Amino acid sequence: MRIRALAGLAALALAAAGAEAQVQRAPANPSQPPAGTDAARLGELYYRLQVLQQEVQELRGLIEEQAYQMERLSRQQQEHYIDLDRRLMALRGTGEGAPLSDLAGGQWVGELARSERQAYADAYDLMGAKRYQESVLAFDQLIRNYPNGQFTPNAFYWLGELYALLEETEKSRQSLAQVVNLYPDHAKVPDALYKLGVVHDRLGDQERALEYLNRVISSYPESSAAGMADKYAKTLADAN
Repeated sequence: MRIRALAGLAALALAAAGAEAQVQRAPANPSQPPAGTDAARLGELYYRLQVLQQEVQELRGLIEEQAYQMERLSRQQQEHYIDLDRRLMALRGTGEGAPLSDLAGGQWVGELARSERQAYADAYDLMGAKRYQESVLAFDQLIRNYPNGQFTPNAFYWLGELYALLEETEKSRQSLAQVVNLYPDHAKVPDALYKLGVVHDRLGDQERALEYLNRVISSYPESSAAGMADKYAKTLADAN
């Protein structure tokens, strides 16, 4: 909002400067003020314009810094989610360091994973190893093999995170929306809502982004996602 106001002021200053220049070029008559007065006014307008331009540049710098901070926050939370999910898996008995399913040229090699749990562990380990494209294939295959499985909501969620990392933003939105729409009572819903807010911001729809962020805050106030949503929403508000 402040940038738009400053831009408006700058436009007014330029218009005023143009008007003053026209006055200076008009034929002299007794009612005109001395030429020196016109020059002084033009000098003052030029100075004000320079100040406005400097403030606009400073505000642009602040916006770029805020965008960087939001991106860094998003990546930090991605790492936090992966670590938390890994611990939960260990508690459930899936174990860490499960053998990775072999992938070659985007195709499964060897036998299908022995169980849904093992398939999820394999896909998750690929993500932890930063083999993101392979992890996408593995989670997608899990969903195809176990459309009503225990880990299917988690697979949709992590596909959303992975697509966001790979900058396939629309695919990220679609995957996260599956968690919210198909599994409204699942534990991943608060996190999915928060990430949908981030994704819609990246898609340029800040109004929709704020809707998701506020939904997390109001519906899941005690969740860690609510705290992150609050920070992100405030950053968006400051940027506007």
